[in-house]
Order: sequence, then structure tokens, then C-alpha cells
Amino acid sequence: MTTVTIAPLAEGYLFECSGHAGYGEEGHDLVCAGASALCMALEAMAEGLTDEGRARVERKYASDGFFSLEILPAPDDAFAAERLRAVMDTVAAGFAAIEEGYPEFLKVEG
Repeated sequence: MTTVTIAPLAEGYLFECSGHAGYGEEGHDLVCAGASALCMALEAMAEGLTDEGRARVERKYASDGFFSLEILPAPDDAFAAERLRAVMDTVAAGFAAIEEGYPEFLKVEG
């Protein structure tokens, strides 16, 4: 099972996705593929905000079956904070949709 945690922090967010869904065989698991695509989109957004100087990645770690990201908007940058919130809401909605369709393979916490 894949477990996803999205935790708002005092400033920013902590995101973690861990485990293999087990829906299909490796390389053909559409639940894992969907989760991986959402993680890659989140990582790309984080890199874009960081490159623009609008956010700071405090921690990022990826390995087989695990992705973790802690991201903070730049201080006093309301646009960055709102953009980050919108992206996290979108990623959360994507994971919620996967969980709704495949509850025995993916669980969203937080």
C-alpha cells in the first residue's frame, strides 16, 4: 500500500509518499504510476518556485518507493504562499481521487 501525508507547517508544507501500491506487477501498476506522476509534478513545481527565489526546499529525499519534500515559501511573499497552497491542494485532490478509486492500494493521511 502507498501512504501519502500532506501536512501544513507553520510556514510551508511537508509532503511524504511511501510504499508500493501493489495494484499490479512492477512496471504496470497504474496506482503507483499515478502517485509517481503527482510526486514528479510536485517536485517540478518546487524546483520552479526555488529557481524563481520564491520558495526554499528545506528537505527533499527520494528513493525506491519513497518521496519526501519540505518546502517553505519565501518570507513575506504572499503570491508564493498562495501558489504553493494551490499546488498542494491540487496534489491532495489528485491523491484523494486515486484513494477513492483504489482505497485498498493508496491511503491519504493528514
